[in-house]
Amino acid sequence: MAWAQRVRCHNEWCGVGWTGQPLLVDWSDEARAVQPFTEPDGPAVEVVIGGLDGSVYFIDLDSGEPSRPALRAQTASIKGTVSVDPRGPPLLYVGQGLSGHDRNWHLKVFSLIHDEVLLDIPGSQKTFDGERVAPSRSWGGADGNVLVLEDQDRFLLGGESGLFYRVDLGTDWDGQRIGIEPQIEPWTYHSVRPKRGDPDKRDGTSRWAPGIESSVALHDGVAYFADSIGSLIGVDHVSGEEVMRLDLGDDTDATPVISVEDGHPYLYVGTEVDIQVKKRPGKGLGTLRFSKVDLEKKDFAWRLEIPAWTLKKADYKHDYNGGVLATAALGSGPSEGLVFVPTSHEPDFGRGRILAIRTDAGEDGQPEIAWSYPLGKPSWSSPACDGETLVVGDAGGTLRGFDAVSGELLWEMSLGGAIESSPVFWDGRIVVGTRGGRVVGLFE
Repeated sequence: MAWAQRVRCHNEWCGVGWTGQPLLVDWSDEARAVQPFTEPDGPAVEVVIGGLDGSVYFIDLDSGEPSRPALRAQTASIKGTVSVDPRGPPLLYVGQGLSGHDRNWHLKVFSLIHDEVLLDIPGSQKTFDGERVAPSRSWGGADGNVLVLEDQDRFLLGGESGLFYRVDLGTDWDGQRIGIEPQIEPWTYHSVRPKRGDPDKRDGTSRWAPGIESSVALHDGVAYFADSIGSLIGVDHVSGEEVMRLDLGDDTDATPVISVEDGHPYLYVGTEVDIQVKKRPGKGLGTLRFSKVDLEKKDFAWRLEIPAWTLKKADYKHDYNGGVLATAALGSGPSEGLVFVPTSHEPDFGRGRILAIRTDAGEDGQPEIAWSYPLGKPSWSSPACDGETLVVGDAGGTLRGFDAVSGELLWEMSLGGAIESSPVFWDGRIVVGTRGGRVVGLFE
């Protein structure tokens, strides 16, 4: 371990949670010149990560020291991954997973020049430009991370209220100052199981979609996301037209992963074991489903189904779901043709595995597991792979490195707190957050 930085708590929420992936940012000279770094010009690479205390932390990747003061971005927990604008202007996008002091949730856009809030969208907001929309529920968290479209001056985000946001930013960045003139367009959509009414009516009486916790994946102008009853939705982000709707079978918080194979687009995504288990309180057995979707045919190419457990609590607030909560990682180079998936409460309750699944189905048309490795605890942490090495954490606080092709365990390390955060693996260095209240840097 090269360094560790402390992350504070908000009530029972400590450290860095799901999904909590650190960002590694190499700022342009122009952006460096206007930001309040601790040292002139800032670090060579800056780690940016959101904490469950509602703060965003900034760390020098090399030294592990704070590169600027933490930004108190929200009054409650940041559960998801924050986003930095990839186009160059120092804009930071931060969602809020739990309601704060005002009993609301907020998606905020900050200028990192003066830590100024340029846009604040309350998660409970129902009226935009005088027009009322019909969110599916009152819970307005923003767990997914913002997807910024570099050539569109636009971002996309799914909200837990069931609204899908398209925001045209109107960015004005002259190298010294940043301004935005945002145009917010919230959309509802048809879920696979409308709660009531005619599913084809578009007046809010039947389009009661559950919440969206997955981040958005984009291919050929279509935004793909999943929701809490297993809807996989494809929306043309220009016209707003729904172009695909598939039933994944259960709550899906994992972000869809796009893969173009021999010129053909596919999508990979896994489901939890949640709504299929009705018994409460107590443990229940259901089916984990991991799917490969053909985006041209708008249908499943194959589906892997495995028994998995879940734990239901009496209060509904502290369920411990099994199945797949992590976003899959695609192999590349020597591991091309594999997709890596961590599991929770599988094959037994309280356990997990990392699965390496072949992207091509077997001769019988069914998916094949190339290798697997038993983890001591469930895993919600999305793995990272550089083609040769696969890195994955688990809820017991163990981070492991594997040979991505053979599945051989190369090393393991206890970090002293549950790992829900997704690691970043780059240039022989790993950065990951823990629920134990730390962000750690591991170097070869």
